[in-house]
Amino acid sequence: MLQFSKTFKKIAPLVVVGGLVFGLMFWLSRSGERVSETAVKVAELGRGASPQVVVAPQEAVGGKGGAAPFVTRLVNLRSVRVPVKVEGEMGQGLTVAGEGLAPGGLVVVPAEAIAAGAAAAPVAGVSEERLAFAVFEAGVHAVETESLPESVRFISPGYRDAWGYNIALLRAVLKRAFHEFEGIKFELAAPPVVRVQGKEAIIDCAVRLLATYHGRRSYLLGDAKDVDHVRVSLTRAAYGWKVSRLDGLRPLGFEERFFRLLGREVGLPLSDTERLDRDQTCARCKERMRQRFSLPAR
Repeated sequence: MLQFSKTFKKIAPLVVVGGLVFGLMFWLSRSGERVSETAVKVAELGRGASPQVVVAPQEAVGGKGGAAPFVTRLVNLRSVRVPVKVEGEMGQGLTVAGEGLAPGGLVVVPAEAIAAGAAAAPVAGVSEERLAFAVFEAGVHAVETESLPESVRFISPGYRDAWGYNIALLRAVLKRAFHEFEGIKFELAAPPVVRVQGKEAIIDCAVRLLATYHGRRSYLLGDAKDVDHVRVSLTRAAYGWKVSRLDGLRPLGFEERFFRLLGREVGLPLSDTERLDRDQTCARCKERMRQRFSLPAR
């Protein structure tokens, strides 16, 4: 267990702000829990003749040999087996009805390729842009539900950022963040823009981040009027897209360099000049937290 200094205890709420943001972006360290993923091919459900009916590839419908038909739907990149009623055929696919199925949703092909409830790593079947965005969406959900293992499984083992964080440092901060904050919620001001070139992908998004601290709710990223323009970089590997870098975060309205100054208390080495800068910035950070969360003065 990390031994935090008295100084860190005073600025802990500020340190965990950085941890919350980094919840989208790191792989398990050797000391952490490991989530085993199954690489799968996926398909996108099409629109049927009515809102209750979708079109699925024939191989995405399981239950051959007289067994009840089903599809394996992906929900936050976990597999969910959904019983379906086959209504007929449309083109090369089958029209089916089932709980929670909607056009644009992802299903596993073939349906039996993964066990129910397993972690899926989609690697083929739809565009690379769609595959990368599925990782982004699942990562956001994992942070909002404060699941440490689910948060970290979407990040590249080689993750490095501009401020010197590695996997172990980020994991330590995130774990404390989930302990300090509740009700984490991301707000996207507009649909994210996804671009893919070869084995690199970029997702640009305008985001706010809300959380509850000591029973009081406020913004950690952005505010009621402004957003943070965040760039999520992903790298393609054999196990699918994984987040490899994050840029553009300005927690509590401070500059991005804020993350580096906070990192010293979890093992990130700082120069003498940076340590002095951190000490001078600490008072401003505490005051900003007090103002945003309407905390009583001490």
